[in-house]
Amino acid sequence: MQGTPLHGNGYVISADEETSDQARCRCHTTLAPRQAQAMCVDHEYERGGALAYLAAYDVHVLTPVHASWANQIEIFSSNFQRKVVSPSNFTDLREVQDPLRAFEDRYNATAQPFQ
Repeated sequence: MQGTPLHGNGYVISADEETSDQARCRCHTTLAPRQAQAMCVDHEYERGGALAYLAAYDVHVLTPVHASWANQIEIFSSNFQRKVVSPSNFTDLREVQDPLRAFEDRYNATAQPFQ
């Protein structure tokens, strides 16, 4: 169906899923990066549960199907992982869910297409 125009009520979505955003309570404190030394994150942790997060954009008919819009939701997921989840040191699911919602609200209010 590539190249076939959508009907008047047609739409295109870009979707992605994060199936395991985990609450991990690290056994030892994460050490912030210092000059000439990377962040130190302990590999031992206790599990506090996991969230499944589904996200989708309605990319409308103004954008060709072959355009970079197909990757926009994966860029959103990557930003969320880097800016909210990493280094994944949460004691319970609420500590994951609240920043996720705040990030989603701010992102939806300010996001522009990536150039």
